[in-house]
Amino acid sequence: MEIYRLKLKFFFFQAEDGIRDPLWSRGLGDVFRRQVGFTMANAVAAAAAEYPDTQFTIIDGVVDAPNVQNVVYKEHEGSFLVGIMAAMASSTGTVSFVGGMDIPLISRFECGYKQGVAHQDSSMTVLALSFINS
Repeated sequence: MEIYRLKLKFFFFQAEDGIRDPLWSRGLGDVFRRQVGFTMANAVAAAAAEYPDTQFTIIDGVVDAPNVQNVVYKEHEGSFLVGIMAAMASSTGTVSFVGGMDIPLISRFECGYKQGVAHQDSSMTVLALSFINS
């Protein structure tokens, strides 16, 4: 049996400029897989078209291109479990949810969380506070 060890490098970019970094100008872009967040769909689509030999991965978003891997989670399921844990940890009968942004993704987190709390203890109160950036 042979064991192969691979060295993989993952780069996470928070800004659109990061997609077109100096690696491409040196001809190294085709050896790296790029991972970026859901807010970068337009930038990933443009970069994927410009660099067809590079594999891209986008999280929580969908880009229809042959060199883009789309990773989409059922985020409400994880939040459901967090809601159960929050209900179990509460000694007051009250828990809260604070969202980061008022977008559909975070609304699904909130929905799953509330359902998890209710599943564990339907008499609990869930305080749904405002979104951080609102």
